[in-house]
Amino acid sequence: MSFQPKKVNAAFADICPELKSKYAVYPIPEPYNLKWLAPNSTFEKKPCFIETAGDQGVIEDYVYCKLGPNGKGYYHVLTKMAYANLYSRLSAEGPGTCCGFGDRKRADKWDTARLVVYNRSRA
Repeated sequence: MSFQPKKVNAAFADICPELKSKYAVYPIPEPYNLKWLAPNSTFEKKPCFIETAGDQGVIEDYVYCKLGPNGKGYYHVLTKMAYANLYSRLSAEGPGTCCGFGDRKRADKWDTARLVVYNRSRA
């Protein structure tokens, strides 16, 4: 399956606001696409993990994760853990349609975002 960057990025914006980050666009630009960041490291003088007790909404360049090597908190979008948790969340939420009813365009965007996030979580 081939993805069109414009469509994937539109799906990201609608379905996963965390992926509006310049580091998470599709495809991930060089040199950021060469290696996942370690959760205990820093990136551009910012931590790759921010510990929090709960989800505090969207934080630019981060994804809230319930599970991870450092526990609950925000993991940078260039960590593999961000995509594993995001995939889990997307799968649990579903596309928002039931029994063929609902917004098919939104369901298509959800499916596109979910597939790309899955591929990133397995890379």
